[in-house]
Amino acid sequence: MLTVDINSGQTGQSVSITVTGTYNFTGTVGLAGSASPTGGLAVNCSGPGISVSGNNTASSQCSLASTKAGTYVAFVTGAASPGSASHTASGTVHVGDFTINVGSKNFNVGQTGISLNVTLSSNFNFAGGVSLIASSTPSGLTINCPTTSVALAPNGTSSALCSLSSTTVNMYPTTISANGSPGTAFHAAGATVHVGDFSISVQSSTNINSGVTAAFTQATLTSKNNFAGTVSLAPTVTPSNGLSVSCSGGVLAENGTVVASCALGSSTPGTYALTIASSGSPGSAAHSAFMTVHVGAPQITAPTSSSFSVGSSSLPLTVTSVNNFSGTVALSSAVKPVSGLTVTCPGQVSLSPNASTIASCGLSSTSIGTYGVTTTGAGSPGTATSAATISVSVGNFTISAFNANLNVGQTDQSVNVTITSINFNGTITLQSSAQPSGLSVQCPTTALTVNANQTINVLCFVSSTSPGTYAVTITGVASLGGTSHSATASVSVGDFSISLPLRVNFNIGQTNVPVNIVLTSMFNFSGNVTINTSAASGLTITCPTNQALLPPNSAVTLTCSLNSSSPGTYALTITGVALTGSANHSATALIHVGDFAYSSTSRVSLAPGSTSAVITVTVSSLNNFVGDVTISTSTSPSTGLTVNCPAKVSLLENLTIQFSCGLSSGTPGSYNVTLRGVGSPGTSSHLSSTIVQVGDYIISTPKPSISFNSGASGSVIPVSLKSMSFDDSVKVSSTFISSNGLSITCPSSPVGLTSNNTVTTSCSLSSSTPGTYLATITGVSSLGSIAHSFNVTLHVGDFSISATSPAAAQAGSSPTSTITLASSSFNGSISVRISPPTGLSCNPTNTGGQLAANATNSIPLSCTSSKAGTFNVPMTATGSPGTSSHAASATFTFVDFNMTSTPSTVPPLLPNAVGNS
Repeated sequence: MLTVDINSGQTGQSVSITVTGTYNFTGTVGLAGSASPTGGLAVNCSGPGISVSGNNTASSQCSLASTKAGTYVAFVTGAASPGSASHTASGTVHVGDFTINVGSKNFNVGQTGISLNVTLSSNFNFAGGVSLIASSTPSGLTINCPTTSVALAPNGTSSALCSLSSTTVNMYPTTISANGSPGTAFHAAGATVHVGDFSISVQSSTNINSGVTAAFTQATLTSKNNFAGTVSLAPTVTPSNGLSVSCSGGVLAENGTVVASCALGSSTPGTYALTIASSGSPGSAAHSAFMTVHVGAPQITAPTSSSFSVGSSSLPLTVTSVNNFSGTVALSSAVKPVSGLTVTCPGQVSLSPNASTIASCGLSSTSIGTYGVTTTGAGSPGTATSAATISVSVGNFTISAFNANLNVGQTDQSVNVTITSINFNGTITLQSSAQPSGLSVQCPTTALTVNANQTINVLCFVSSTSPGTYAVTITGVASLGGTSHSATASVSVGDFSISLPLRVNFNIGQTNVPVNIVLTSMFNFSGNVTINTSAASGLTITCPTNQALLPPNSAVTLTCSLNSSSPGTYALTITGVALTGSANHSATALIHVGDFAYSSTSRVSLAPGSTSAVITVTVSSLNNFVGDVTISTSTSPSTGLTVNCPAKVSLLENLTIQFSCGLSSGTPGSYNVTLRGVGSPGTSSHLSSTIVQVGDYIISTPKPSISFNSGASGSVIPVSLKSMSFDDSVKVSSTFISSNGLSITCPSSPVGLTSNNTVTTSCSLSSSTPGTYLATITGVSSLGSIAHSFNVTLHVGDFSISATSPAAAQAGSSPTSTITLASSSFNGSISVRISPPTGLSCNPTNTGGQLAANATNSIPLSCTSSKAGTFNVPMTATGSPGTSSHAASATFTFVDFNMTSTPSTVPPLLPNAVGNS
């Protein structure tokens, strides 16, 4: 067997087996095939076997089949029949296959002439053709492989090109499938194809200042999917004039980024649309980016005109960024005429894009006139400029104010203020003040607009609740320039006063008593004053009118009349209310409606034939009554009593007078006297009644002599009062010739007597001073002062005590002393207490007894002592009733024996002598 090559999966391949007979072998040789290694190559020797005759040669075929590439040893065994001869032949079989290899590829969108390189390699003697099929995902990539098979020699290598084309950027996973022939060998290789592109990005907008020469914007170029190549840039500007743009392209490495630069330049402010077109090479990738280019410039605007008063002011300039101008603007001003006005602007202001700022240019001038001011702003960076021109008027003004009068509380009066412009065109603010305080001045709070050389009139309203004359200063301050001028006006705030007499006196019943109301204008007060009256109940006031017109600084008197029938003191209030303004004043007068009080002694008693009794009449002026009071009397019964009163008396205000009406009668009895007093002027009339008792009484005592003990209580002087047609009360009192030590208490209230009766009363007695007294008890009638009396002798009793001293007695004996009690008008009991000293015994130690008036009692006292000595025995006597107490003493002397000496004088002794005596 020889070496045989077949392709994997190839069919119809066989190996030729030749059998040669030896030694005249004749028979059939059956063939059986096998391969090593097993499991990869099938050797199939089917058929009836080979017939061999003699030493001839015969051939047969064994088919070969395999799908597993490799090198095999094929064995064919021939088994003879008949017989047992067996022989094996072997040969090498190559089962051929191939491999495919494809490399990844990068190319740009639209790029041509790009192919995938496919490499085919034969293994195990593969020989044949290989057809290629390409596929890729996603769609968007076109792959064209050769339409004819690629020839592959045994163990050789062949290359093929699959062309690529795409206009869609992406990464495409690509598969190249290869089918071998003859046979069924199939292999596929994968590759990655990057169809590259790029992007361009620019900022949405950029700002440059007009005239800037070094402005740039950037375009960022970014490779995508391994784009590599050159990108060129082409700018387009709308509008086409005003902005110059020049761009440089860039070279992009795979997936790299390049920042390209475009130079910008413009001296024409505005907003431009810039389109930057980019094109890649190799390939056809093309993209555009859009941006807005703002070519900025500053803009200066100013008021069309400005006006200020001589002095200083400011000119507001508005500096605005147009089209995103950013930078500083240098300001400069020019004035025509060149002298008279000074303009001072800030050196420069800063602007952020599209912002505005106010630049304040100071103006100062002392020369009235009109000036042209041009202010120019130069932008930086860049060369843009802007200018604004304004007419500036420098003026002044005058102010004057006119005097005004108003009433307290009036709010519709004003100071007229006149303002005259001198080339001044602007606003003036008014300020006001008043001296002294108390006046409110209300000028317009909003600024006043004044045109050049115009005169305007303004009202500053004034009001006050405090009357007086005020100096009002109106100051006008120009809002531009600060010039101020003042004018002064005098404002009189008028008021009025109202006055009444402090008091008005008239008598009850007097009619239409006048009272004057005086209204006085002060501080130019002018207008009507309404008079309102307020009188207490009981007093009426009638005025001829309730309104008075009061000219400035004058006085008006209204006379009203008063009437009253009710006496008393009334407060009369007159209120004046101004019809114009709020002035309101009141005056009060005390109105005394006079009357008089009229009274007489309620009761009078007189003895028949007496002329000393009178009726006392008291007349008192009340509430300032002044006038005469006419007196008249009537008596009931009408006969028996004569009453003599003065015809009339005069009374001054608030004084009290008394007068007497004499009485005379010889007819006892009780009379009712009515006394009438009638006042003049006026109608006041009053009555008073007096009871006149014509009679007498007797005062006496049944005991003209009375004794009582000193200090005793309960002793009285009985008093008897007997009426004789006497109907009155009697006051009982006592008097003494010598009252030392004696007290008499008579009733404090008068004792009432009725006609022809007897009443008993008493005066109590007390004394601690014994003696005899003479007292007079007097009765005085309450009415008429009829007096009677009686005398009484009063003995205030006492007693004395004395004791005798017995002669000396022998010790142990009982000598006797006599105690004597003697009364001096004393009448009562006496107790004696004896107090013997130590060593002496007495009997009795307590004794006493009754003692009649002016009597004497004796009491024996016996004492004894066992020892010799002299003893003083004190004793005390106490009387009752009363408080009398007296003391005495007795002396008791006791001896043992008596001894006498003769001579009574002993002669002198000589020294050392002895003798007898």
